Amino acid sequence: TLVGNTDPTDNSGNVGTLGSANLSADFDAQTVDADVSLSFDQTNEVWDASAQDVDINGADATFAGEFDSVTVTDGASGDVSNGSGDLGGFFTGNDAGDISGAGMSYSLSDDAGTDVSGSAAFQVEPDGT
Repeated sequence: TLVGNTDPTDNSGNVGTLGSANLSADFDAQTVDADVSLSFDQTNEVWDASAQDVDINGADATFAGEFDSVTVTDGASGDVSNGSGDLGGFFTGNDAGDISGAGMSYSLSDDAGTDVSGSAAFQVEPDGT
């Protein structure tokens, strides 16, 4: 569950809003899936990024990789363009190996030279048991 974040910021100094961020880990497969959706009122853009099967480094309790899909939608024209990006993060927990949360940073770019970055904090969802 998302519990905190920085506001996404682009290389022109525009500050956006993180609409959503999700992170799920498969510790058996040693991978994470992640997605972020953010918007900028100043540029009227919506950025969406998703990644699947990003490798976990179990020894360091970290993960890093590239987004599989990054799209930028112009709210005025409806035009959609592709971008690129990467993500990295870490897991938090105790010495017994119980995971309590995670932190993730992301960097996104489009073909027009805009770079966006931000971070998000997650806590483990209760499993109901």
